[in-house]
Amino acid sequence: MSALSIQWPSAARPASITTPFDPKTGIVGIHAPQDTTIFAGADGMVEAAGDGYVQVTSESYTLTYANLKTVTVQGGQSVAAGDALGTCAGPELRLTLYQTLDPTEMLVEPDDKETKETGTIEKPEAVYVVPNVRSELNVRTAPDSSVPNVVGTVTPLDTLESLEDADTTAAKLGKKDQWLKVRNLTGTIEGFTAAWLLVPYTGPIPPEIPKLPETGITGMNLDFYNERGNPGPALMKGIGWVRVKFNVSLDPTKPHEDGDPHHRYGNTDIEGKFNYYKQQLQPYVDAGMKVLMVFTHQLYGEAARKPDGGFKYNFAGMYNEPKAWDEFIPIYADFAKRSAKLFAGTGLVHAYQIWNEQDTAPEHARAAVPIKATDYGRMLAQTIQAIREVDKTTPIITGGHVGGPVSGKAYAEAAIKEMKRAFPQAPLPDGIACHSYGRAGVLDQNAKTFGYGRFGLIDDDVIAYSQVLPGKPIWITEWGVLDQSRPESDKRIAPTDEVTDYAVNFINKLKDKFPGKVTSAMWYAWAHYMDNGYGMVDRDGKPNGDLLKKFAKL
Repeated sequence: MSALSIQWPSAARPASITTPFDPKTGIVGIHAPQDTTIFAGADGMVEAAGDGYVQVTSESYTLTYANLKTVTVQGGQSVAAGDALGTCAGPELRLTLYQTLDPTEMLVEPDDKETKETGTIEKPEAVYVVPNVRSELNVRTAPDSSVPNVVGTVTPLDTLESLEDADTTAAKLGKKDQWLKVRNLTGTIEGFTAAWLLVPYTGPIPPEIPKLPETGITGMNLDFYNERGNPGPALMKGIGWVRVKFNVSLDPTKPHEDGDPHHRYGNTDIEGKFNYYKQQLQPYVDAGMKVLMVFTHQLYGEAARKPDGGFKYNFAGMYNEPKAWDEFIPIYADFAKRSAKLFAGTGLVHAYQIWNEQDTAPEHARAAVPIKATDYGRMLAQTIQAIREVDKTTPIITGGHVGGPVSGKAYAEAAIKEMKRAFPQAPLPDGIACHSYGRAGVLDQNAKTFGYGRFGLIDDDVIAYSQVLPGKPIWITEWGVLDQSRPESDKRIAPTDEVTDYAVNFINKLKDKFPGKVTSAMWYAWAHYMDNGYGMVDRDGKPNGDLLKKFAKL
C-alpha cells in the first residue's frame, strides 16, 4: 500500500504546527489565521462539504479539513492538490487523516468450525413501514384498543421498523383487525399498532434518522427599513435565525413625495444594497445567529420602467399572463445570481428563500405577489439554477406557502411537478416553507377566542408539506398572532400571557413531535405596529410580558 504525501494545506506563513497531533482525537493543528486560504493537500474526491469542514478521499485515505469559515467546494467534486477548498475561521486549521484497511486478513478464525459445516446464520433484512393516515397513529403496549395502553404516537413522517418477519408483515399490512409490532428509528417508541393503517416504506434503505438543526429552531422576521424592526442582536440572545428581505428596489435616500412610490422604488444598485446589508447582518452573524435571505419581487420588478416613468411589470395584471412571467423570470433569476455571488463566501447568508406567499389568492393579495403554480415552478427552477452557478452549497427553499395542508400542499406539488417537466436538470429546492398563522401546538377554548388555532394544529402543516419533497425539511418562515396588537383592529389587545402560552406550546410541539423535521419557526413580528404583527416588544420597544424571555429560551 503506497504512502500518501500531503502538501501543506495552509497559505499562512510561517508554515508551522500550532497544536501537536493528538492520538485521542486524530487532530493536528496547522497555523491558519482567520480568512487564510486552505488548499487540498492531495488529489481526491470531495466526499462531504458542510458547515465548517471539507472531507476528501484520496485512494484509501480520508482527509478532513475542519474549522473552516467558508467552503468553496461541494460533495462529488474532484480536487487536485493545491486546489482551494475555502478559508479558515482561525487561528488554526484542524486536519485529520483516516486510512481504510481491509480487515479480512487480520481476522482470526474460531476453533469451532460449526459455522463452516452448517453455514452462517444471516440476520433477516429489516422491513420498514409508514403510517397511512393524515395526522397520527397510536402505538400500544398490546394489540388491544379497548384499554388505555398508548405508549406513543407516530405520524406519516415516521419510518417504522417492523419487529416481525417480512412474510408476516406483508400478510398483515392493510388488513383490518391485524396488529403489527413496530419500533421507530430512534428506539423511543415500541409496541403494537394497527396494521390496516400501515403501508410499505419505499424510501432509501436504511432510512435516514432526521438530524436536529445545528442552531435553535426559533427565528425572527426583521425589517431593516422599519424603525421598530431592527432591534440588534443583544436583545435577541438565544434566538437562532433572522429572516430579512433583500430589497434592492427601495432607495430610502429619495423622498416619498406626495405618496408616489415611483420616487423611491426602482433602484438596481445590487452592490450598493449588498454593502448596506453586509453592515446590518454582520452583528447578528457574529452573535451566532443564522440568516435566511428572501428574494421577493422587490429584488427586481420595480426596477423596470415604462417611457412614462411607471413600472413595467404590473404583477396584478400578470397573474393570468404566463408569457409576461416568462419575460420577467430570467431577469429576476439574473438579479438573484448577481446578489448571491456577492454574498457567496461571506458567511452572512445561510439560506435563500425564493418569493413570498406565492399561493395567495389574487383577491386577498396585499403585500404578497401571487403567481400561478406552473409559473412559480419555472421561477424556482431558473432561479435555483442561476444561484447554483455562483453558490454550490447554500440551501435554497421555496417561498412561504399560505394555503395550508390542502390547497397549499397541492400548489407546492404542482410547482414541483412543473419544475421537473420544464427543467428536468434543475436542482429541486432544499426545503419547503410555509406560513402557519392560525395553527397552534395545543388547542383550547381560551386560545380559540383569539383564533390562535382557528385553522387547527401545526401538525397538519408539517405533515402535509413534508410529503411534497420527502426527506427535505420544513421551514415555517412566518407565524404568530396577527391583527391583535392594535386597539383599532380588535376590541382589545391580545393578553400577553395567552400569546406566550401559544408560542411556547407551538415550539414545544415541533421539538417534541417532529424532531429534526423543522429547520426553523420564525415569529412575525419583532414589535407591535410592524404591519399587523403581535410583537415580542411593544411599539415603544418594551418587552411584552415574558413573551420574549420565554421565546428566546425555547
